[in-house]
Amino acid sequence: MSYDIFICYESTTGSSFAKNMKNALEKRRGYNHKVFLGDETLVVGDVWRNEIDSALNSCKYFIVIITALARYSDWVIEEYKKAIELKKRVIPCRDYNISINDTNELAIFSQITFSNQSDLANQVIIELLRIELKEEAGRSIEKDVEEFQKRGSLLSSLGKYEDGKKEYQKAVKAFLSLEDDYYERHNIGRRVFFSFHYERDIWRANQVRNSWLTKSNREAAGFWGAAEREEVKKKGNSSIKHWLNKVLNSTSVTVTLIGNKTSERKFVQYEIKESLKRSNGLIGIYIHNLKDQNGKTDIKGSDPFVKLGYTGIKTYDWVNNNGYENLGDWIEAACKRA
Repeated sequence: MSYDIFICYESTTGSSFAKNMKNALEKRRGYNHKVFLGDETLVVGDVWRNEIDSALNSCKYFIVIITALARYSDWVIEEYKKAIELKKRVIPCRDYNISINDTNELAIFSQITFSNQSDLANQVIIELLRIELKEEAGRSIEKDVEEFQKRGSLLSSLGKYEDGKKEYQKAVKAFLSLEDDYYERHNIGRRVFFSFHYERDIWRANQVRNSWLTKSNREAAGFWGAAEREEVKKKGNSSIKHWLNKVLNSTSVTVTLIGNKTSERKFVQYEIKESLKRSNGLIGIYIHNLKDQNGKTDIKGSDPFVKLGYTGIKTYDWVNNNGYENLGDWIEAACKRA
């Protein structure tokens, strides 16, 4: 028999919530939901094990009720891991009596928090309506940011913090995928953060920036006027990092402009690390062959990514690889690789 909805719970603390929800879901007019209760007390041999596996494989929605003992149940853990592996729509529901401190601070996102049986059933039905509307609009699981947030919440709530972080990272990638679609549909250019050694390479960096901005629908970040720069520097390193974080948050790609001493600059290193944390696309462009304000080129510097222990990040030479014509393609490719 196939099922539409699989309800996962720990029997001693979640049974009444699960049974009431099953009853409510089966009463949804016009839906004729087939609901399976994944209760470990049902397992009496291979027949029930096969029935449970069949229900998990056939269901569209996986609802997990997080009560006091759920995070300690091997049965619950096994079921939710399989549901995520099978790419089911996950709806985590947490009893409000469980402190968020017990579920990791990240787990507050994308969870239903319920106070009683009726509240739980009502919120789940509303959530199912929201998901159905997204599906009607063509939003697949792979491009549903909220779906990965829910999975991250579920894993964090049940004490699997590292697995939870991986799902949150997938949420970021799904967001960037939606961003790609949006940019393509509306012909909007990317907002790019340029990272470089200010004192030594500002003249060269501005040549790259100006080249980028000559094309339509493009924005550049990471450049600041001398007055603003001096004002922020006066306030110390924390103020500089605050400014950098604020600017980075509005970008999707980071371009590190590599001069002779770039890899040694602590704030360039900080910008690279923060860009990777945000899942920004990331590339390096050697600019030593560009002339400075005195008409002089420079000596090629070392790769800042390798210096930090990061491998596989693409680098180009602005002059030798014709950056003026190819920068846009490099940036798009970096975003797709992120």
